[in-house]
Amino acid sequence: MKLTFLGSGGAFIDFRNEYHSNGVLEIPGYGLILIDCGATAVQSMKELGIDYLNDLRAVLITHMHADHIGGLEQLIYERYYLSGRWATTQIYTHLAIAGDLRRWLELTVCPFYDFNGTQNTTLREIVNVTPYGPKLVDTYHLGMHTTVEFSAAQHCGPNKPCCGVSVHDSVSGVEIFWSGDTEVPNECRMDNADLVVHECSFGPKYPDTVHTHLVDLKNLPEYHKGKTILTHCGPVPDGIQDDLDGFAGVAHRGMYVEVLPGTVIVPTMPPRTP
Repeated sequence: MKLTFLGSGGAFIDFRNEYHSNGVLEIPGYGLILIDCGATAVQSMKELGIDYLNDLRAVLITHMHADHIGGLEQLIYERYYLSGRWATTQIYTHLAIAGDLRRWLELTVCPFYDFNGTQNTTLREIVNVTPYGPKLVDTYHLGMHTTVEFSAAQHCGPNKPCCGVSVHDSVSGVEIFWSGDTEVPNECRMDNADLVVHECSFGPKYPDTVHTHLVDLKNLPEYHKGKTILTHCGPVPDGIQDDLDGFAGVAHRGMYVEVLPGTVIVPTMPPRTP
């Protein structure tokens, strides 16, 4: 399983320096999975040569903030109109988020014109959001060998549902856990993962924070830290390098990780083009 970071910045990032903290999973035999789709996601995939028009099989959404869903309209329209096959985009999310996300997409994507020139006012032709209707579990099977499981996270209070997401490939045995935005590390999910991607704020912790801060993460067990890449953080400030010791790394746009069961996580940056 290969994970490529489309960016590592939060909501207030300067796009001249970094893009939103989204990622693309490449799973052999299945295809590409996009984790969150902020306003910069499509542009970043274009720059990195990722074929989201043809190879993207699923989009996983952790919550409804612009740095996580702000690029969905562009993604959905480009896949439908530019792929040459009127591609429908498949979105998965936590059951507490699905209804609001579907209503938001109806406002932003609809109406649209289909391949017959007919104006559509429903999403069915262009995007599918799962779950639809009552559902008691948040586990989905993507293809024959890939399982996605959403877990509730604490972020911005009870009226702003958020989740982390675990992706497991039964062929390789690899599992990754993407924390989403959360105030508290989910150590239970981290236990089973071969790779953890965890949001991290490098700023000082304040009483009403809605994010996990480095002071929270640096006290994790070494077993967890050694397989954790920090993201949603932007540039690393001067003077905190000692606090980053023991972590697998800090995400940057274009960085990728090849994940194998039980192996040391070694992030790789692609060569810079002239």
